[in-house]
Amino acid sequence: PHNKAGKMLKSTAVEVGNDFSSLGELGLQMQQTLHEVIDSVKPIDLAKFDSILSSHLQKGGLDIRHYTEIWDLEDSTVITSSVPANLNRTKCNLHKWDYSTYHKRAYFVYTEPTRWVTIRMMSGILFSSFLILLILILSFAYMFWFLIHQKTVEQLKDDFTHNVTHELKTPIAITYAAVEAMIHYNITGNKEKTNKYLYICHEELQRLGNMVEQILSLSLEHKKDFKLKYEKVNLNELLDKIIEQQTIKSPKPFHVRQEFMPDGIILEADRTHLYNILSNILDNAIKYSGDNPQIRIEAEERDCSVIIRITDNGIGIEEEHLTHIFDKFYRISNSKQPPVKGYGIGLFYVKTMIQKHNGTIRVESQPGKGSCFIITLPQTNER
Repeated sequence: PHNKAGKMLKSTAVEVGNDFSSLGELGLQMQQTLHEVIDSVKPIDLAKFDSILSSHLQKGGLDIRHYTEIWDLEDSTVITSSVPANLNRTKCNLHKWDYSTYHKRAYFVYTEPTRWVTIRMMSGILFSSFLILLILILSFAYMFWFLIHQKTVEQLKDDFTHNVTHELKTPIAITYAAVEAMIHYNITGNKEKTNKYLYICHEELQRLGNMVEQILSLSLEHKKDFKLKYEKVNLNELLDKIIEQQTIKSPKPFHVRQEFMPDGIILEADRTHLYNILSNILDNAIKYSGDNPQIRIEAEERDCSVIIRITDNGIGIEEEHLTHIFDKFYRISNSKQPPVKGYGIGLFYVKTMIQKHNGTIRVESQPGKGSCFIITLPQTNER
């Protein structure tokens, strides 16, 4: 045995003392030789080996199935095995370790793939990473949406400023020209012309006043201390006044049909703002209903609320615009219809005031078939 060991050590070119790596090689060969000698005395207990291997794997957090074989590499035969006969070895990872010095033998250890085990062990980190990634994506998406929304609002504000500037200049210029004509051309003696110019001045100043009133109403949304002045309001009388006003100012005749349940409805609301709300909606119904506006106003008391429906036979509203018509400065552009003057603040004011009444407003509309605005105003106990 001594001669054989000497030949083996010499053949593997281990030069003891030359460097530290040679000492490692010598120790490994001695360990392998000792292993082979012990194996010749007592056969390897694979069950014991698998148990030891299992404990080491579990210490590392790996709970995987594994099977062991000992092969004689010289004739490629299996000395002992714990591998089941039905095991598909192609789906397992193979780990091989040679341990003999004289007789070429090796351990073949088959383990199930560790890919899914590794992923399962990293599930906490992966979930946290996915959550952070999701938050980042949502944050960037919200940021882009906010920037686009801000750009749209800025564009709408620019359009509003341009339109208002133009509309303010027009009544001022017309009124100035009429007054100048009366002063410089001494037409006060001509009663007919004087009345005509005074009527023009009155009409344009009234138009100017309406514009200023609508623009000032925008500041209401910023007043935190703003409070409504609730009082008993006779809805029938209020609507009669609004219809009378619209009859005077409207350039075209219209017909209004009123239906109330019960016949006389008394509600609690801020009289001034309720007047403006209904006046705005009725004014839009007339403007967007062609040459023969037919308007129906329905009101009923239901479940401690008053529900008001204002229906017209106008051009209607496209579905894509329905969710935006109450936005500030929003205007519907339609090349197929003649343009209607406005600033995109009337319906915004309407929605703002109704919300301050703790009420709701919604619209039902079909293009070419008219629109229906539905207002719900809760009364004392609901409010």
